[in-house]
Amino acid sequence: MSKPYITDKPDDEKTLAELKRENEYLRAEVAYLKKLDALLRKQEQASKKQGLSKD
Repeated sequence: MSKPYITDKPDDEKTLAELKRENEYLRAEVAYLKKLDALLRKQEQASKKQGLSKD
C-alpha cells in the first residue's frame, strides 16, 4: 500500500500543508481500520451463532 502523503522528513521539517495531508491520510486509514474491525467482529459473532444453533 502506497502512502503518498507521508514523507520521510522529520515532522519539524514538514510544511503545514504536508502535515495536513498526512493527518487527513492517517484519519482515513483509522476510519478504514475501524470499519474493517467492526465487519470482522460482526462476521465472527454470526459464525458463533450458527455454531451454537446447530448443537
